[in-house]
Amino acid sequence: MIYDLHWDPELYKTYASLPAPARRELAASLIDAQADPLSATLPYGHDDGVIRLLETGGTLTVLLICHTKTKVAPVQITFAG
Repeated sequence: MIYDLHWDPELYKTYASLPAPARRELAASLIDAQADPLSATLPYGHDDGVIRLLETGGTLTVLLICHTKTKVAPVQITFAG
């Protein structure tokens, strides 16, 4: 089952401001997370299956996963360079 991806407009601006290679890498990782959010991510703090961490070479992204509505929402993006 594919999860819908939902962006907060302000956070999307952060995504759009990333350097192109980091943006492409994050986009590809988000597609993987939509297909299988638990396998594509790591626990963030306590492993509740809801708040997860998506690591790429240049970014750390905190995701909120709603399994009942099959939605994935980035809530924080940190550019690690």
